[in-house]
Amino acid sequence: MMSCVVYNVYMKKLSILVVAFALLAAGCNSTETTITQDSSTNNNQSTEQTATGYTMADVSAANSGSKCYSAINGSVYDLTEWIPLHPGGAAKIQALCGKDGSSFFNGQHGGQAQQESALAKYKIGTLQQ
Repeated sequence: MMSCVVYNVYMKKLSILVVAFALLAAGCNSTETTITQDSSTNNNQSTEQTATGYTMADVSAANSGSKCYSAINGSVYDLTEWIPLHPGGAAKIQALCGKDGSSFFNGQHGGQAQQESALAKYKIGTLQQ
């Protein structure tokens, strides 16, 4: 009887660990991260979202094909994975890296539900005013 109790406790703990690992793994894939940093120990600018959102400086720092952020209509999008997938070609998206792409997106796709839905998948936060 005692070994059954020990086994059940072991299995419950194992189940909790498996669930915790799965949640941790899912969290590692999340693109929205809050980072606080002590400016007295590190003067490097973070390109991760603050508690209030991304700054335009954060967006400007992500200006390459390996890390491509764009601000569109008050939100910030990580378009890195979309670059090779864009039907109009990679260059169209690369031109938006590190910039406010609102006028380009609205001029090309404004009001088109399919394109707005595709863009929404890449939202990582809001643009801090």
